[in-house]
Amino acid sequence: MHHCPHCHQELERFAFYCPRCGKPVGELVVEGDLLSILWLDIDLRAQGKWGIKTLKSGSDYLNLTGISESRPKRNANASSLRFTARTLAGEGRDIVKEATEIFAEIQTSSQEWEVE
Repeated sequence: MHHCPHCHQELERFAFYCPRCGKPVGELVVEGDLLSILWLDIDLRAQGKWGIKTLKSGSDYLNLTGISESRPKRNANASSLRFTARTLAGEGRDIVKEATEIFAEIQTSSQEWEVE
């Protein structure tokens, strides 16, 4: 259970924005080769970690090197983020995911995120 640092709304699952006040409460960051899902404090600094994800394509793991934004745009159903990764062989890849798919993946308990 987490509380919005702005209005103290209880959040039972991860969210990028508080459903009550609309202010940012979560974000995605690249830590090493992994995608970290973080809760934010009132000053928009990392407060705690919700979880981590390792990107995987087939049987190969991908090293995450960047992300276009730390969270999808609020109230934008077609919002998407671009992840930049490289294979273990060093080949670069861009992976574009819609906000709804990102949010659904964050809610799963698996630490591996299967991407195309």
